[in-house]
Amino acid sequence: MMKMETLLIVTSLIAVAYCQTLEWGVGQLPDPQKNPGKCGRYENKKSFVCDPNGILTRKEADTLDWILEAVYNNDTKCSCSAYYCEKNKGRGTIISLALVNKVKRSQGSDNSKEAILYDAELFLNDLQRTTWNHGTCDNDIIILYSAADSVVYTMTGDTPKLKVNPSVIGQVTSEHEQDILNGHIAGGLYHMILDYRNVLMGQYHTRLAKSQEPVGGASQPVWSLASIITLLIGFLLSTRF
Repeated sequence: MMKMETLLIVTSLIAVAYCQTLEWGVGQLPDPQKNPGKCGRYENKKSFVCDPNGILTRKEADTLDWILEAVYNNDTKCSCSAYYCEKNKGRGTIISLALVNKVKRSQGSDNSKEAILYDAELFLNDLQRTTWNHGTCDNDIIILYSAADSVVYTMTGDTPKLKVNPSVIGQVTSEHEQDILNGHIAGGLYHMILDYRNVLMGQYHTRLAKSQEPVGGASQPVWSLASIITLLIGFLLSTRF
């Protein structure tokens, strides 16, 4: 009995330590697919969201996780080789969220916006290439929100980059970054996810140019029950927070 109580105390202390981490350096952020509990998610249930500092509410994180799972399982197509997709019944693009208090500054780095963005890029590049390389053909997208740095940053693997290129990332970020920085974090991230999904599906229209052809393709969006439900969730997240 004593051993069990000791184990529970140690586990609780580890969880508290993760929550109280103020700065996250390269290689420190846990993997929500392998260690969801350390990411503030449910133990033993793979997640697409890592929020160890509890920036989101549990309900917000649940909603975003549900959308991200749908993007991977249902909305986007396998983008690996035809042989792999057919043999392994490959699914779509994996979009993950990393939410932290602050990204640790690299040695010699200052607090200029350029230096902060550079460190965010280093941080995400390490995640993309090592612990968060969840895809099978570099088909990952990671969205980072660093609260104290006021940074929203997206990094893609080589496969989704064919559609979610730097120009598209700039458009999507510019449309939703201010909402996120103003405190509408869940709603802003939700709309970023949907925009990237729509780019991958060839259905994205930038708000700044609705008359243009969709970015990434020419097909028009199909209004289904799932689409209506998705928009309703987005509206609730945007207005609630």
